[in-house]
Amino acid sequence: MRYVLFREKIDSEDFGKYVSYGILLRDGKVEIKRYSDVGRSYFRVRRLCRMCNKLGVDADQFEYVLEDFCVEETV
Repeated sequence: MRYVLFREKIDSEDFGKYVSYGILLRDGKVEIKRYSDVGRSYFRVRRLCRMCNKLGVDADQFEYVLEDFCVEETV
């Protein structure tokens, strides 16, 4: 499993147009799951991907990690 950062353009009724970053969970070339609009900071989302890859975070546990990451961003 590998966590890969991707860039996307979002058009939201609440916030208008903006650039955000998401995370793809891949097994080789196969996309397992896509997490859209994880954060607006390229560096924070990239750091999260790198940490998950380095630590070998299991796909089942990633949603808990992501939840903590998103809570930390709002604090």
